Parts: sequence; C-alpha cells; structure tokens
Amino acid sequence: MSKNKLIFAAIIAVVLLIVGTGVIFEWFGPPRTIVLEFPGPAGANLVGEIDVDGVIKTIDQKLPAKFEFQARRLAFALVATENKVHQHLQIQIQVDRQFFLGGSATGVYGEVYAPILFHRLRGTAFFQQNDSGKIR
Repeated sequence: MSKNKLIFAAIIAVVLLIVGTGVIFEWFGPPRTIVLEFPGPAGANLVGEIDVDGVIKTIDQKLPAKFEFQARRLAFALVATENKVHQHLQIQIQVDRQFFLGGSATGVYGEVYAPILFHRLRGTAFFQQNDSGKIR
C-alpha cells in the first residue's frame, strides 16, 4: 500500500473513532438534571402532564411546585387553576442547575432537549400558551 493510502486510511479511522465515541456517549451517557419551577400563585392547583424521555406522568399538585427529572427530553403541558378559573402561571427551566428559560402564561405547553455533547450549542427549550393541560 502506498504512503498516501495509509495516511488516508488513518484519517478515516480517526474520524470514525471520534464520531463513534460521540454517538455512544449521546446514547449511553448520563442524563441531564432538568428542573421545572412554578413559583405561584400560592395555593392554586397545578394540573397536567409531563413526558420524561417518553414516559408520561400526570401532575396534580399545589403551587408553588418544583419538579426535578433526570432526562434528555422533556415535554410538559400544565395549567394552574383556582376555583375552576385558570391562573397566570410562571415557569423557570434549569438544566444542570443553570438557568435555561423562563417566562409566564395562563397555561403552558413546552419542550426541553438537553443533549450530552455541546449542550449549550445544541440544547433547545421553548414554551407557549396552551390551556389544555394535555401533551397530545
């Protein structure tokens, strides 16, 4: 084999090793700590659903509330009610104890994606107003 072919094969092998390591780390690496905080209004009921890496959990809790999950993907649809009237809901999202997104709405639907590699570049989060309290 010529010298150029050996160099090319070595470069391809190194690239495949780096890409393979990244893929394995993303699939089998540790999940992120995602925290959803809802500070108020105190005493209102927070109802809805949270989808944690494909597992849906039903929520029925008094405000203020704080939920902590070990996950990579999170979807949520929550509504605060008091005496059957929708209340203004504040939300703060943290990933690995660092502020990621915050805001408020009457009811919220949102998603958080927190990958292992290049989290600050590839991670996304959003929420929008939604009074249904259902993810799907």
